[in-house]
Amino acid sequence: FPLFQNAQTEMAVRVGVDDLVLLETISEDAIINTLKQRYESDSIYTYIGQVLIAVNPYRIIPGLYGKNVIKNYQGRYFFEESPHVYAIAESAYHSLMNEGQNQCIIITGESGSGKTETSKLIMQYIAAITGKSKQVQRVKEQILESNPVLEAFGNAKTVQNNNSSRFGKYFEIQFDYNGEPTGGRITNYLLEKSRVISQAQDERNFHIFYQLLSGGSSEKSAFKLGNVEQYKYLNKSGCTTVPGMNDADEFRATKHAMNVIGIPEADSQAAFGLLAAVLHLGNLTFRDKGKDTAEIVEKDLVSLLANLFGTSNQEFEGALLTRSVSRGGAGARASVYTLTLDQNASSFNRDALAKSVYSRVFDWLVEAINTSMLDPASEFNIGVLDIYGFEIFKNNSFEQLCINYVNEKLQQIFIELTLKSEQEEYVREKIQWSNIDYFNNKPCVELIELKGGIMGILDEESIFPKGTDLSLLDKLNKNCSNHKFYEKPGDANLQRSCFSIKHYAGKVNYNVEGFLDKNKDTLFNNLRGMLEFSNNPFVAKLWPKETVADNKRPPTSVVQFRSQVLSLVDTLMSCHPQYIRCIRPNTVKQPKTYDMNLCSNQVRYLGLLENVRVRRAGFAYRQTYERFLHRFKMVSNDTWPKHKGTARDATVSILKSCNIDSKGYELGVSKVFIRKPQTLFALEELRTRKLDEIVKVIQRTWRNCRGKAFVKKCTYASVGIFYGNKERRRDSVFRPFSGDYIKFKNSKMHKHITKTFGEKPVLFADKVGKINSKLSEQARAFAITDKAVYNVGGWFTNILRRIPIDKIGSISMSSLQDSYFVLHVPSEYDYLLVSDKKTEMVTIISELYKEGHETPLKINFSNSISFKYDDGKQRTISFNPDPSLKDYKWKKSGSNVVVSVPPGLPKDAGRKRATPQAKSKMNQQINRNPSANKAAPAKYTARATHDYTAKSARELSFKAGDCINIIAKDSTGMWQGELKGKRGVFPASHVQLT
Repeated sequence: FPLFQNAQTEMAVRVGVDDLVLLETISEDAIINTLKQRYESDSIYTYIGQVLIAVNPYRIIPGLYGKNVIKNYQGRYFFEESPHVYAIAESAYHSLMNEGQNQCIIITGESGSGKTETSKLIMQYIAAITGKSKQVQRVKEQILESNPVLEAFGNAKTVQNNNSSRFGKYFEIQFDYNGEPTGGRITNYLLEKSRVISQAQDERNFHIFYQLLSGGSSEKSAFKLGNVEQYKYLNKSGCTTVPGMNDADEFRATKHAMNVIGIPEADSQAAFGLLAAVLHLGNLTFRDKGKDTAEIVEKDLVSLLANLFGTSNQEFEGALLTRSVSRGGAGARASVYTLTLDQNASSFNRDALAKSVYSRVFDWLVEAINTSMLDPASEFNIGVLDIYGFEIFKNNSFEQLCINYVNEKLQQIFIELTLKSEQEEYVREKIQWSNIDYFNNKPCVELIELKGGIMGILDEESIFPKGTDLSLLDKLNKNCSNHKFYEKPGDANLQRSCFSIKHYAGKVNYNVEGFLDKNKDTLFNNLRGMLEFSNNPFVAKLWPKETVADNKRPPTSVVQFRSQVLSLVDTLMSCHPQYIRCIRPNTVKQPKTYDMNLCSNQVRYLGLLENVRVRRAGFAYRQTYERFLHRFKMVSNDTWPKHKGTARDATVSILKSCNIDSKGYELGVSKVFIRKPQTLFALEELRTRKLDEIVKVIQRTWRNCRGKAFVKKCTYASVGIFYGNKERRRDSVFRPFSGDYIKFKNSKMHKHITKTFGEKPVLFADKVGKINSKLSEQARAFAITDKAVYNVGGWFTNILRRIPIDKIGSISMSSLQDSYFVLHVPSEYDYLLVSDKKTEMVTIISELYKEGHETPLKINFSNSISFKYDDGKQRTISFNPDPSLKDYKWKKSGSNVVVSVPPGLPKDAGRKRATPQAKSKMNQQINRNPSANKAAPAKYTARATHDYTAKSARELSFKAGDCINIIAKDSTGMWQGELKGKRGVFPASHVQLT
């Protein structure tokens, strides 16, 4: 197999330092320096096996993206092009199409490392390589246009990133069985609501506020809005603009995207009205007018805000300045009284309302996008996880704890799937292996998420009426101080209100001030009631009336978030993962600047060195013997079409027949391990070529079958045409139809016809006599394809005439046993032929005509036939019976012809009229619901010895101990069985016959 050796040689030249696994020296310094060299030469992408490292360039690199670059990666293997985010997207799409298994692309990295831009490039690639139908285009447009909307409402400028995602999202692109996008779904996580009311120095609020005030002229007029500098929720951080970002243009793009997604204009305006209400709320101030009583200073804003919220001035003021308290138990025993609030409590109420309003608008937006895009019937998807990166600020609060927790979980998944599970599998399969140490962050995750950990204690403390932030800290110190990843005040010179966690990305100090309030996410009943009973339909829709059981408290923010994260982990673990690890090269957001210390820290906590070591010492591909055989059995003559012996023996035969060095693979207990990806790619290329050969055999066989079926069809059809209408010749009445009598197929003329007219099938070809305008017979070759008839001169040298089948108006013949017939071509001139195979020729032309027309071709039987030649003159050919003749005689009579014909067999001679029995039509569609069919009787029963999870829709999942009915056994090692009414295939190595 020269192809295999060539592929390996090309890889040796092409990969170079594109893949860190191929570094001569494996060390942290070597990795950091290689990334630096590549970054400085605008090669921002690097591989570790099939993990992509992406360094943020902080600029658009010419020629790195676009349609032409996409074409280079479409349908290509990993090694064939340089590292790129497009290669990851292509790998996910290729795996989805080939394996039928859902994919997820997990993008991780610090804030400012380029995760959001990377996720957009993935969606752009998938949109570019899939179908072009109007429906598919509409879906793709909605998917792409959801990005600017979500960025406007969910992103903000931070110190580290000008377009930082302040929420997490898992975007699923849904596909049909043909690999075409049919919809999408977004799951959002933990919007940073506190940003609505305050931002750190040199940071901004969410982009949409600045867009609205810069580009929304009609909205500003309708909602009484001014300039950015006028609003306290926007003007305290000292930053209102972003370099290179035009907020007015972005607002127009946001409105256009909302329209494309399908959000009604009325709803869009109502949402902008609530954003305006948030800004006006921030300008409300309060002053004390007595003990525990406050009043609103800006009375002119009250009526405006009341109108925006759809309530009265009195109710609006009451909701902000008072609080209803229930005592005495639940139901009828409860008594409700009203407390007035002081200046500080009223300000807290105002900020809680602003945060709640923005959060509800954002949730509504995500739901509106999902309603527009979701395909509930879709079974396949590619998910892209774009979630906030690890954060370490001077002051880290509740939001940073949640953000860093989810990053710990993602790191744990990465460890589980790429490091820990890989090494454990080598041990289980008895592969020789030197264990590699790595940082396992599982104890840190447990410290945060378990019931007795930080989140559990925070949830419990939020229940107690007298719980405070400091009492929370005391309980954390008491319960967690002995944990090796936890530090309390005094351990590391921490502030009295801080505790510290040693994350995989570094130690972070958390200030507990505000933890309980943020966790409770309190919106007092007065405000909730005002919103629930609003006469603004949009507001009332965002706050439906809630019914909570008296004895059941609503879950706190941390409980909800933990549940979301655990659900996300389950989703990711059920998919085949692709990884992109993003790196922030500097803190100043400048191109061509590479901070060695900053990058060194990221390389260290991302575990890239351990990842390289495991990949270098390990294997790029592993598969069960049964599945490997099933996929590659056609590349070896020893295993195709059938093999002898076990699947393991067949696997060895395949590898040896492909001349793969024994050092390039290992044989485990149940799996084969291939060391280098180049070997796998070469096998795939061999498979593709072999499949092409197999397909050609199948096509050739199919064409032969179709040809035979067509011949049989024509044989029956000829009876219907000639029986009772024409005397028959003794030598032709039972002659079988053979089609090509002169080996016309594959001649130069046939190839010319195929190339010029695209007509490959040759249904008939023979030598005939053509009667010219001088009424003389000329020898010609006559061919019939599926689209036309051809008059070919010489020895297949040139086409003298081509008549498309659909231009033939009728055919005329005599009722005697002669061999003449006329093709009438109304739009041109007629064609008089003589052939001893006229029955076959006329029948084929008739059947072809029938396939393209509702009515059959008209066939006339008459002993006097008029026809028109290319000179425009009408002529007549007459047929007279003459019992004295043994062969027909041709005689000119002026411009006409008289043919004397000897007697033939009776008109009813030969095959009788009959109709072949119609075969039942078979369902050619894939059976999507095997369990709906009547199950075949079980031939055997077997008990599962190991758990098995289906890799595609056609496979069967089961647990160890399940009893499976075996429907069919196969030599490939993949058996068919039934369990609990569901049928599918599974590896025989996982069961034992009972």
